[in-house]
Amino acid sequence: MPSEILTLDREQYGDAHASRRVESIARRLRYRAMGQAGRALGITELLFAHHADDQAETTLMRLANNYLGKGLSGMQSEARIPECEDMYGVHGSGSPRIIRRENLSRDAGVHGSGMVVEGGGIAILRPLLRFTKDRLVATCEQAGVKWVEDETNTDPSLTLRNTVRQLHEKDLLPKALRRPNLCAIAARTSDRAAQQEERAHGIFRSLDIMIDPRSGHAVCKISYQTANEIRQAPDVDHIKAIILRKMLLLVAPASNVDLTTLEAASAAFLEPQTHQSQHVPIVLAGAAAVRQKDSQEALVYELRRTPPPRKARKMQGETHISIFPRPPTKAIAWSDWRLWDERYWIRVGASPHQRPQAVEVSVRMLSTDDVAVLRRDPQTAKTDLLARLTSVKPHFRATLPVIVQRGASAGERNEQCIVALPSLGWSRGGWSSNDGLEEVRDAQYCYDIRYKRIEDSLTRPVVG
Repeated sequence: MPSEILTLDREQYGDAHASRRVESIARRLRYRAMGQAGRALGITELLFAHHADDQAETTLMRLANNYLGKGLSGMQSEARIPECEDMYGVHGSGSPRIIRRENLSRDAGVHGSGMVVEGGGIAILRPLLRFTKDRLVATCEQAGVKWVEDETNTDPSLTLRNTVRQLHEKDLLPKALRRPNLCAIAARTSDRAAQQEERAHGIFRSLDIMIDPRSGHAVCKISYQTANEIRQAPDVDHIKAIILRKMLLLVAPASNVDLTTLEAASAAFLEPQTHQSQHVPIVLAGAAAVRQKDSQEALVYELRRTPPPRKARKMQGETHISIFPRPPTKAIAWSDWRLWDERYWIRVGASPHQRPQAVEVSVRMLSTDDVAVLRRDPQTAKTDLLARLTSVKPHFRATLPVIVQRGASAGERNEQCIVALPSLGWSRGGWSSNDGLEEVRDAQYCYDIRYKRIEDSLTRPVVG
């Protein structure tokens, strides 16, 4: 097989060898380099050669760090590539999908219902986890195939994993902590977790879920019969946590939520409603599951992104994107895709019909001051922006993305001008959504927006 050597750019970390985080830095650089190369080559699956000995080492290290439950399952046989959450086409993106009509919120039909969601990305597969290194070496020897040994793996002073490996090699651990027993623990835990995940996924697919990507919220209805079945399950705490995680990930600014934390937070989830618990939301990972008034047939939960604290908005909630002038072309000159708030993929571009100037824009959350400014702006009064804002509940508006351009309306003054509310499909003159660019030929700039990856069962691929 043809091979390519990837070079890791470690300059941003200074002297990595002097850092106590050398192992985690090397891991991050390695995965990002493989993700970038995989995207360029159109690779959707990476095969890793982790074997049973590696799994035993991982399980022992997790035992030493007080992991319990699913944490002892070790490495997964299939997972999304880590360390690449912000890389378009690598982590849960690159293959657009549309929400199935039956799952699209009825409120979303007013504006912005055509927004697509992301899918795809690169998966990691570990097909050798249940084979020991000795067996793999014997297979190579019998087939006359050479293999590579990393000489740094034998130095116990470099990493904790190397220390654990040496303890195993020299049989210095008690029998209960030797490789066969650790692998058995990992296999049992992994199999049990897979069964729970499969059972929870089947239940999740049966739920009545409505999604509105323009405001980033969803409504989930769980029939009383389904809720009773979950409450009566022998592993009810795990099943509830998995289902709640799937629900929160529809709107959370995250690609994963820790199950252990969810188990503690989900005590009231699906429980009979009382006067005291009626309005107490389950809040975790920047998202909330808020119990609504139950219908005659089901429990009803509203899922929403919770507004971050004001300080966090200023420090982390702003994404900067640059548009540079290019020679005239028939194609839009796009920036790279940027993941904003871990919920929306956004890019901006220069129209092929104009020769625009270089500009800097920022994407941040809409504030109450922004809404007041827009209401007073005579230009917005000539558009349907206010109707679009009114169609979004007030507690959702605070987490909407807004594109601002510095100096766009104030000549030489360094002021910010709101040029687009991309999820609502609104933009000021001179800007346009990608969908309408061909019709608005006087627009100099445009934007494109997609919602993050959500459960595949709720979507279908974009055709054409």
